[in-house]
Amino acid sequence: MITDPDDFESPRPVYGILSIAAPLLGLALAIVSVRAIQASDTLGIGAFFCIFTIMPIAFLVGTVLAIVALRRRERFRALPVLGLVFNLGLLLLGLIVVIKGK
Repeated sequence: MITDPDDFESPRPVYGILSIAAPLLGLALAIVSVRAIQASDTLGIGAFFCIFTIMPIAFLVGTVLAIVALRRRERFRALPVLGLVFNLGLLLLGLIVVIKGK
């Protein structure tokens, strides 16, 4: 059985892919939750709460997954770097908006 030595040098980019997918899955979950809440909530407070809890958690999870991917030195280094820039950027932007709003 012949194996390629490069197959064993670095792990597969599982966490790198998940770091990019986490905010997209969070957005999908937030949209579904908001639509479900809007049917019964007349003030829109439930939808507001849903967006501002689900999305920061998704960005935080994506940031952690990107850091784990960088730490594991996975293949395709661009994936965790993009995940880190995307997630951390949006997480900091949300934090700045919350701080400026007070």
